[in-house]
Amino acid sequence: MINETTIEGRCVVLYGQPSSFCLIQPIDRRTQPLLADEFLTIEKEGNGQSFLFVGLLIDDWNSELTPWPEPPVFGNKPFLGQANETLDYLVHRLIPTLKSHFGLNENTSFIIGGYSLGGLFALWASTQTDVFKGVAAASPSVWYPKWLDFSIQNRMLTQTVYLSLGKQEPLTKNQVMAQSGFNIERLHQKLVEQLGEGKTTLVWNDGNHFNFPEIRTGMAYAWVLSALRE
Repeated sequence: MINETTIEGRCVVLYGQPSSFCLIQPIDRRTQPLLADEFLTIEKEGNGQSFLFVGLLIDDWNSELTPWPEPPVFGNKPFLGQANETLDYLVHRLIPTLKSHFGLNENTSFIIGGYSLGGLFALWASTQTDVFKGVAAASPSVWYPKWLDFSIQNRMLTQTVYLSLGKQEPLTKNQVMAQSGFNIERLHQKLVEQLGEGKTTLVWNDGNHFNFPEIRTGMAYAWVLSALRE
């Protein structure tokens, strides 16, 4: 059963039960109905591993999940670069509350993940804190301006990283977003050097950016759960 509640002034959804794994993901109202299929995928592909899922509802993805301001890449809405505020809430308000209310402790592995800009946020967050033991980045927006240079210059403070991308995503006519293929390959190469082959993977999914995001994200979390258990 998915429960929606308020923690430290922000709306979150909770699923599962307290265990040694806590999955955190930015979500929005539009994709919230897809979570049931995502949970089923995690449970199936994760070999029944128990977990507590915490979805943080995001009102403005272009603002709350972007690491620095950038002009519009598509449409006319700019990116405001307020990811620092979102991460501050996760680290200093949400996670301490989860620990006190659910009995989570230093043995709990927190995994940050997401799709699209949510995946980009997860990758960026892992360069800012070592709170997260794993990153599940499904079709992350690695086309984001200046991201490639940033990701190469900044070490990810985590133990394992899952990356995926749709095979058609780099084929877009948008010249900025078309960089996603090259950027994710370069990031994966760096992570292999940093973490080792068994602690990171890059999966190429059939289709474009909009094909089965809930399944792709579920697969990402399941892989990270398995990698951290080994």
